[in-house]
Amino acid sequence: MKERPYSCTAAVVSICLQPNDPQTPQLTFDEAYLSFSTEKIRDSKEDMFYDSLLATTTEQSRLQKLVLSLRASRHAQSLFHSTIKTTDHVDSSDMMLILLLIAAVHCGANTLPGPQDCELARAKCAYRAGCYKALHAYMVGCADVLTGRTARCPFSCQRALISLTSTEYGLALSTCDCGDNEFCRKSKERIEVCRPEVSHATADNTVVSCSVAKWICAADTLCSTALDFYHRLCRPMFHGRKCTPRCNNSLAILDRQEKAGKLRDCYCDGSEDFPCYDMKRNTDRLCYGRVDILDRHFPKTATARPGQTAGSGPSSGRPANVVVYLLKFVVVGWCQGISRSGLGGGDLREFREWCGEKLQKVINNFMKPVKKMMKG
Repeated sequence: MKERPYSCTAAVVSICLQPNDPQTPQLTFDEAYLSFSTEKIRDSKEDMFYDSLLATTTEQSRLQKLVLSLRASRHAQSLFHSTIKTTDHVDSSDMMLILLLIAAVHCGANTLPGPQDCELARAKCAYRAGCYKALHAYMVGCADVLTGRTARCPFSCQRALISLTSTEYGLALSTCDCGDNEFCRKSKERIEVCRPEVSHATADNTVVSCSVAKWICAADTLCSTALDFYHRLCRPMFHGRKCTPRCNNSLAILDRQEKAGKLRDCYCDGSEDFPCYDMKRNTDRLCYGRVDILDRHFPKTATARPGQTAGSGPSSGRPANVVVYLLKFVVVGWCQGISRSGLGGGDLREFREWCGEKLQKVINNFMKPVKKMMKG
């Protein structure tokens, strides 16, 4: 077998972006990855890699020219390696879309023409940390859907999509123009199976689980930073000790963030990777002086109106709200009990999430006629 020239091996991005070009030497994805990750490239010969890439990129498309911005970017290589390790089940042609994003991070992504172009939309998303993380989670969590291996939408894919579409640049990906990219067009068709759940969760008037609300906040830089400060400065309060001034201030800052809106009204369904109920209960009790442990909503920092106590509102004492909180308390406990006993079958985490989603739909359907009666 004739050995491939080093310059062709180094031009892995150009090759993979034009797999059907008869003038371009073909590489398997494994070959490309191995050549890209060699010690020779990662150490003293890194410049040779980029010089050879430049030499093989004469009259390339604007997307291929983005690759030239990878020069002196070891951070891009580390992102590439970590992405490969966590998404090794994704097809090679699909995986190169992520490599394109890495290139876009290190170039003037905002200056590219074509506002409706999907490649531009991906580049703009990858240029922002929060959107890039959500996009990465989407590529991992929705891999089976995107490649047609499953006709249902896994919970991991739902969460990733909710997080991605909650950002301005992530939402642009759902309306962008795929052009001649066949994988892009098929991906849009296949991901439609997730639309009902995602549309429901991202609507302004819906309540979601706290794990989903956390994902939405994490995709926004300001909200993610505020949430991180809240977690770090309120640890004594989480353990039931006291709400310090620094904790109270971080909570007030978090509550002012637009993307924290879902956190204020989220419910604990047992799928969280943090002590959700204890955090919400102690925040209510220690920071706001509330004693109603059934109030599982994230506390608001707005000043109480005259005649109202902190945390109370015009509907806080309505019987309908009490019934809703009781329903949540009973049904969530039932879901967790079944998942622990093993009767739910399958993945326990997914069963608890499924149970929580069904619960929320029941609650929403119950509240619609009740609210109409209250208004009437």
